[in-house]
Amino acid sequence: MDIYQIIDQIHLQNLDNLDESIDGALFTDDHDALFQLGDTLLQYGLNPQGLKVFARLFELYPDEPDVMAYYIECLIDDNQHDKAIEVLHNTPLTVERLMLEADIYQQQDMLEVAIEKVKHAYSMSSEDPIISFALAELYYFDGQYLPAARNYEYLMSNGIDRVNNVNIQSRLADCVLQSGDYEEAVEHYEKIDDKDMLSDDYFKMAISYQKADRIERSIQTLQTLLDKDPDYMQAYLLLVNLLESERKYNDAIIVGQKGLCLNEFYKELLVDTGRIMIKMHNEKGVEYLIQALTIDPSYVEASLLLADYYREEEAYEDLVKLFAYIDEEDLDPTVMWHLAFSYQQLEKDTEAKHFYAESYNVLKDNTQFLTDYYNYAREIADVNLAEQLYALILQIDPNSDIDAK
Repeated sequence: MDIYQIIDQIHLQNLDNLDESIDGALFTDDHDALFQLGDTLLQYGLNPQGLKVFARLFELYPDEPDVMAYYIECLIDDNQHDKAIEVLHNTPLTVERLMLEADIYQQQDMLEVAIEKVKHAYSMSSEDPIISFALAELYYFDGQYLPAARNYEYLMSNGIDRVNNVNIQSRLADCVLQSGDYEEAVEHYEKIDDKDMLSDDYFKMAISYQKADRIERSIQTLQTLLDKDPDYMQAYLLLVNLLESERKYNDAIIVGQKGLCLNEFYKELLVDTGRIMIKMHNEKGVEYLIQALTIDPSYVEASLLLADYYREEEAYEDLVKLFAYIDEEDLDPTVMWHLAFSYQQLEKDTEAKHFYAESYNVLKDNTQFLTDYYNYAREIADVNLAEQLYALILQIDPNSDIDAK
């Protein structure tokens, strides 16, 4: 079977005896056909076989940039990073070699080394926009937004607005946003054509408006995003919070409920929607908070809101019942305080003593907690503890009108 027949069989997904066929093709004199075979193998995700082909071609043509690039790509895909570096170190120092080395180091999360490699390549070929783009991307993913922005601006000033399907204007806008210049970020996002706006762009644009204190524009942008991409869950959470900040509570609840119809396990959205519902005297909000706590028993915000709610409603049995099945190590000290108070009201002294004591070390600077604890100490006639707590209250607030009798 000649090489072109092997290629035809790969296209037909007939892979029987493929390894044997490739082994037989490695020593052909038709090296162009062998290159085409290797490229076809990689296109179909047959990387181990492709590595065999390009390893052979690299033996034959070690100075051919395309062959080296394919060979190194195969080594990287096979997680042979050290081998790839070794191969590159034994080749002449060229822009291509430096860029391949940078790619390897980037995949190993060694971004600083990758940046130095690309900077070296840039010093050898500063006119190549691909190198400027690669440097900008490395800075961007390393969180160095100012130098990234400078490189993106350089590309745009040279009429390059898209590389490898990356929108340079979008990248530049995000860099400016991450750098904290929100008004300028808005200006950059507004320059992106609507047809080029991705969901992430709309979301970050909304954040830019929010940070620039242009809340209505932020709300409008999020609504546009959700019209285009109803599954973008983060947008529901931010929109709920923005509507709440504008005191549009009913609108916030509606948005939250729409999001929860798509993902009933989004605990942050459950909590924020539930909290607003409770504020609006809608008791179904309590169910949302309980659901969030069921999803994540250690979710502090949900537990605090529920503990506060039940104590305010004097629903002590409900409070105790809710937290009875949650590991104590997952309980926030404030929740323990409300549990202690609830057990006190239910005349369960063993549990009340325990939770007051457990929450004391964290809340000993909280006069409201100390007052509850002091009153409980008096109730159980623990004079020494009551005196200690009374002194501590006065130390924190000398004007306290607590009854010391």
